[in-house]
Amino acid sequence: MKKRFFGALLSALLLFSILLPGAAAWADGENSAVTGAKSSVVRILTEYNDGSYTTGSAFGVGKAGNAPEYFITNAHNCLEADGNPVREIYILLNSEAVSISLDSDGVPIADIDMSRVVTCEVVNGESISLDPDVAVLRAANPVSDRSCIKLRETSKGLAEKQSVYALGYSGDPESLGLSQSSGNQSILAGIDDVKTNGGKVSSIKEGDSGEHAGKTDLVAHSAVIDNGNTGGPLVDETGAAVGVNTNAVNGETGVNANEYCSVFIDYAVAILKEHEIEFDTVKSAGVQLNTKSIVLLSAIILIIVAATLLILYFKKLGRDYLEEQAKKEARQLRLQGMSGVFAGHRFPIDTQVTIGRAPSNNIVYPTGTEGVSANHCVVINSSNQIYVKDTGSTYGTYLNGDSRLPPNQLVTVQVGDKISLGSAAETFIITRKGGKL
Repeated sequence: MKKRFFGALLSALLLFSILLPGAAAWADGENSAVTGAKSSVVRILTEYNDGSYTTGSAFGVGKAGNAPEYFITNAHNCLEADGNPVREIYILLNSEAVSISLDSDGVPIADIDMSRVVTCEVVNGESISLDPDVAVLRAANPVSDRSCIKLRETSKGLAEKQSVYALGYSGDPESLGLSQSSGNQSILAGIDDVKTNGGKVSSIKEGDSGEHAGKTDLVAHSAVIDNGNTGGPLVDETGAAVGVNTNAVNGETGVNANEYCSVFIDYAVAILKEHEIEFDTVKSAGVQLNTKSIVLLSAIILIIVAATLLILYFKKLGRDYLEEQAKKEARQLRLQGMSGVFAGHRFPIDTQVTIGRAPSNNIVYPTGTEGVSANHCVVINSSNQIYVKDTGSTYGTYLNGDSRLPPNQLVTVQVGDKISLGSAAETFIITRKGGKL
């Protein structure tokens, strides 16, 4: 046991020795944390109902080490001028996703390669508005080459003259291929194409203070925001998101012409918590680090890492650790649509998921969906054992395409099993998080 203890402590000390030079370099002016935050940013393409398009930025959130499935952006990137939802929102996976050509009148035409984009739905679509100008998107599939940015829990602690950076894609026509008189051009959408516009915080404008039009709390700063980087993150020197870039409020009463505004990160945090979306946070806002504080922070990290290693070591020997692993395994279970209305969508199976046309269900089918009853079936997760029960549907619930379930009886199923409502046209598969069987 002693050998293992000292081995864990040595590992913590090695981590300390690795962190300290990097932290010292950061204190001397290197901004690798801000540069690293660029890997969370994606270019989005909004398709309006009249067939026109616009672009913006968004940034991934989630747990460290996971490919992001959820992205924060502006509400105005998701709405028509009349407030109705747009036709479609895409995340561009690379710069070959969209080809731009000009017609005979010089009007740009977009050709979308569907294999290089991911469609999105608006998580807060029922309550979305421009005040605040914040939306959370859920991608049909996680974006594998992007990372999840950490969020500050609040923007209120930002200090005047604190350095901030607006990340996102340029709105310059040249970056969209619209300046060319002929030939096809692409929309730049790689990580290396993300721009960093630095600036300083000028003031905090709270919506109930009467300092500006609207009710939204804003961070006013000098980091340039244009049509391209709206929806991208405003980050501090640690690379944590402290706001959501917007140009929807610039020019309002109380906002100077040379100021740009980012919506408080608090609004995005509230939406994520409301919809039980996991994400990483950095608790204290507006932290300014110098060499002494870096040494202290590194020492604290050493203690935390050493303590964590000891806790994990003893938990592996006990029942509590096994129970926690079982709970974690249960939280990973997903119901993923394979065909029909919810093809490509995933739903967590925390305790139970009810399915049918009735509005009281967790998964609600549109009225008139063929083969689906008002209250069709329920999928239950109990102590990491999965069950499915047909709740007296008219058209039947089928397991793996050939076995109709008896009504109102629990049937044991497992990861990889397929559940069909009425027919194979409306089918789900039981998977784990990330679509893993």
